[in-house]
Formats: sequence, C-alpha cells, structure tokens
Amino acid sequence: MPSDGGLAVRRELIAAELVGRERELELVLAAVSAGRDLLLEGPPGTSKSTILRAITAQWGIPFVLVEGNADLTPAKLLGHHNPARVLREDYSPENFVPGPLVTTMDQGGFLYIEEFNRTPEDTLNTLLTAMSEREVTIPRVGRIVASESFRLVASMNPFDNIGTARISTSIYDRMSRLSIGYQSEEEERAIVALRSGVGDHELIADAVAVTRASRTHPLVRAGSSVRGAIDLTLIAAELTAMRGEPADHRQRFDRLLDAATLALSGRLQLHETTDTTTEHVVRELCETRFLVEHHRAPGGEHRIVLPDPAVIHRRDSSVGPDAGRRPLSRKPKVLDEAPGLYRPAATGFVLTGGGDRAGGGDGPVPPGGSATETTEEAGMQLDLGEVLEAAEPDAELLAMVERITRALSLRRRATTDLSGAGRGRLTTVPYRYRSDEIDLDATIDVLTERPVPEDTDILVRDRRHSPRAVALIGDVSGSMRGEKVRITAATIGALCRDLVDDELAVVAFWKDAALVQPMAPAVVADRVLRDLLRIPARGLTNVHFGLAAGLIELQRARATHRTAILLSDAVHNAGPDPRMVAARFGQLHVLLETDGEHDEALARELATAGKGSLVPVADHRDVPAALNRLLGDR
Repeated sequence: MPSDGGLAVRRELIAAELVGRERELELVLAAVSAGRDLLLEGPPGTSKSTILRAITAQWGIPFVLVEGNADLTPAKLLGHHNPARVLREDYSPENFVPGPLVTTMDQGGFLYIEEFNRTPEDTLNTLLTAMSEREVTIPRVGRIVASESFRLVASMNPFDNIGTARISTSIYDRMSRLSIGYQSEEEERAIVALRSGVGDHELIADAVAVTRASRTHPLVRAGSSVRGAIDLTLIAAELTAMRGEPADHRQRFDRLLDAATLALSGRLQLHETTDTTTEHVVRELCETRFLVEHHRAPGGEHRIVLPDPAVIHRRDSSVGPDAGRRPLSRKPKVLDEAPGLYRPAATGFVLTGGGDRAGGGDGPVPPGGSATETTEEAGMQLDLGEVLEAAEPDAELLAMVERITRALSLRRRATTDLSGAGRGRLTTVPYRYRSDEIDLDATIDVLTERPVPEDTDILVRDRRHSPRAVALIGDVSGSMRGEKVRITAATIGALCRDLVDDELAVVAFWKDAALVQPMAPAVVADRVLRDLLRIPARGLTNVHFGLAAGLIELQRARATHRTAILLSDAVHNAGPDPRMVAARFGQLHVLLETDGEHDEALARELATAGKGSLVPVADHRDVPAALNRLLGDR
C-alpha cells in the first residue's frame, strides 16, 4: 500500500477527480492505508462510492459492489460449488464458484457493501473472520487468505429504518466509522454542472436550492440527494429544448415545477403519519424558491441536522433482579385496595391482587411466580364495559386518530417488504419456486435414491419466519389527548399493520388495568383505539400492575417468540416497584414518551431488567422507526 510521500501524491491525484470532499478523502485514505475496514454512514448521494472508486482506480485494484438486502445469504457472499459439476465429478476446489468476498480477498480489492444494515445477521457473521484474521475457511475448498490490499468497506443510510436491523457490537468493533453528510450548496452546484453538462447557471441554482430544501422540510423524513438536482437540471434542459427559453418568471417556475415533480417526487420519503403527497411537497418547495427566495443573494449553507439515533440500553448480565437496585425517583403511593383488571367477559383470566403467588385458572402463569393473583371466581371478575364510557370519543379526535392509523398503514404497505424476505432463519426446505440457493449436500442425498427427481426433490436454503406474539402495555393515566393520543394511535396502527401473521394483545393501565385486546392474530386497529379513547382520564400510574397484566396475557400466546412493549412516560407513582415484574419478561422493550414529564432512569432500568431496549419517542412520527428498531429482526 502507498505510504508517506507516495500516499500524499496519490491523494492529490484522487482529489483532482472529486468535487470537494478533501477531508473525507483524507480520512478514508488514512483508514484503508492503515489496514482498517471502514463503515461509511450517510444519506444517499454523498459521494461514498465515488471516493472509493477513485481510490481503487488510482491503486489499480478491483472494486466490487454488493447490495445489502434480506436475500444476501452467506453462500451468495462466500460462493458455492457448481451443482452440475458436483453431480458429475464430486466436490473439488476446481468446481467452486467464488463469491464477491472470496474474489476480493484473493485479488486484493475493496468489497463495498451498500445498505449494510439491511443484511441479515447470519450473513454479516461470515465477515467476522475475514475482518479480524484476514482469512476464511470454506469446506472442501480450504483456507482463503486475503491479499494485503483487501478491505471491507460498508455504507449505511441513517435516514432509512424500513427493513433494517441492528448491527452487532462484534461487527462495529472491527470497523472504523466515518459519518458523511451533504456537501455545501456551492459544491453541489459544481457537481450538478459537471454531471449534467448544462450551462444554465440560474437553472442549476434553482435545482440545487429546491433539492436541498427537501432535506429540511418538516413533513419529509428523508429528502433528495444531489442526484435529484442533477436529474431535475437534465429534465428541465430537455423541456427548454422543446418549449424554448422561458420568456418570463412564470414560465421559469412552470419549467422548474414540472421537472422537479418528475425528478424529486419519487425520491422524497415523507413521515409515515403525514397526510399529504410528495407532489404537494414538491410544489411547495418550488413556490418557496420562486415566491420567497428567488432573486435573493445566496444565503449561508443549509445546516443538515440528522435525527439523534435512538438510545438503546442493553442488559448488564452481572446485575441480578434485586442486586444493587437504587431507590425509585418518586415514592409511589401505597394503594388502599388491590388493583383490578377489566377485561372482555369471554376471556379467561382475572387479575385482582398484589400477592406473591399465582393460582387458580387453567391457563399458564408467569414463570417463577407473580406479584399478582388470578382467579375464576365470579365475584372477582371485572367487565371491561364497566370502565368504558358509554359515549363515543369526540368525533374530531376520532377522525384524527383514524387518519393517523390509515396513513401509517398505507405508508408501511408501500415501504415494507411483505413477502417475508429476510425474516427468520435459513432452513433447508423443498424447492417451491422461490429460493434459488440449492442445498447441495441435502439434494445429493435425495438424488441417490431418486434418479429422476421431481422439483420438490431439490432442496434449497430459504428463510422461514417464526411467529411472534407482542403485548403492547400502554399508559392511559392522566388524559388521553394531544401528542400522547397520537403516539398511542401510531403505535397501535403500526403494530396491527405489521403483525398480520402474528399475535397481538393490548393492555391499558392506570392505577388498575384493562385488557382492551386479548392475545389474538389480525387485530383491527380502529376497534382497539375506540375502546382506548373511551377509558376516562385517571390520575395514578401503576406501572407494576400494567406489566403484570401484560405478562400474564403474553404467557397465553401460542407463539414461542414473545415480546412486550411498554408505552409510557414511566412516571410510576402508585403500587409496588415495577422493576420486580419487569425482570420476569423474556423480552421487554420500552417506548419512552418524552413529550412531557418522564422518568428516563426508571425506563432504562425496566428495559435492562426485561432484557430489552429503550427507545425514546418525542412525537408520533418517531413511532414507526422506533418499532422497526425493536421488531425489525424477526
């Protein structure tokens, strides 16, 4: 690898091929020259692959690009044996077809994996040895040792949360990380002029201004990269060739609007709960440029502020359920009477007490006992109808809630892979016209007994999704209004939409608790939300009892993969310490409402005790991304 004076000279040669990016180029060069693998984090269109292509071209080594997605399996990354040759010749190194990882290791190139956090965990694990030991061992082929110039470089988009998964600590620990943001307005104008070849500087200025404004629009989750400005400029130039040069201000606006609608409307990603269209946002951006900002002297550079990453707290395994527990921030009120669980009359459990034993009933109870008591005695049953107000919720409030859930459902339907690709573990199954990755060993075993095979005699590797049960435990103490009701609506809407093939239960709690939705598949969001909104405002917050009710309902699920989500501000002011019951969950996540008073310390401890994660949500637009972080690894 070049070093010292040679590296400095090459830096200048590479920089001559780029527009700006001097600092980023220098840092990337320093990392790869030091023998480090690298993670580049930034939105699309920020010159990540351009920098890497320029470096590899100067060094004369291969650049191999792989798109990270749910279908990228370990075999597709490492390689496979040619099935036809194996049947004729048996296994040998000669009939092995190398994948991109083996190819770049052998040739000493850069393996560039885009959308790194869309890649399944088992596929990423194949990279660990290549990064740490610079070698991999492939059965029936042997040991592949990487050439000196081999580097793994990956990229992630911080704006995109749909279909992504968390990257493990073991991967992060083996990579250096560089955050790359958008370039200045002046540099983006230079890029557009260079890539488009258009000489109309006023058109380029308009295209860049509108594109940059899309990144800070309040309804837009992810705006367009400079590629949008390039396309806008090229399309506008073609419109000029057909229509002639704009004669006045209005014609320039019409040309910009038409070109921007084509170039930008498909690139903008609106917040999941936004009730508008990308075309409307594009028109607003163009009107702002022409009616407000046009003819002004160029202002300062737009400052792009990326959303703070969700805070995730993991379990400290050295701390037991009771060891080192700090006093609660607030001393909870001791209840004069045991809380009760309101439930639909047809369900089996009634939760009544605060004792230390579990008994009665014929269903499962939490492992290791519970701080609750169950009974089937008629006198102890509490009907859900007793706590629901007779009147329907306010019509305006109900319309707002339904609009949020409807918009959220449509957005997620458009952006979520509904085929199930990437979910579950790789499993050997008969070929069903889906997977194209043959499990050669298993297939050969079948073919020894069936010389004329059927399609289903060919065995392939495919992912199988394990059903999941989720219990949403929502805090309804105080008043269900304002941002709190919007967050609740967004959460229920997202879960009902996303858990079509899974089970969902909804528990609402205050001093008491209500089983609004018993554990069941295909839950209807509108009905659940109507019942939640009919629960009158309550003062005290008994997080312990809400968790206990959710835990018992979760134990009734058929699925073995069970997750609870506590949606609350965690201001616990009544009943026993909730950390005791949190420790009994197999997995308990906390969505912490931060729009008002909240207890982050307790929320963190609940998530840690429940072997889950804490994600703060300030408003309803944060909910889809938060849930995807918590449930996106199915």
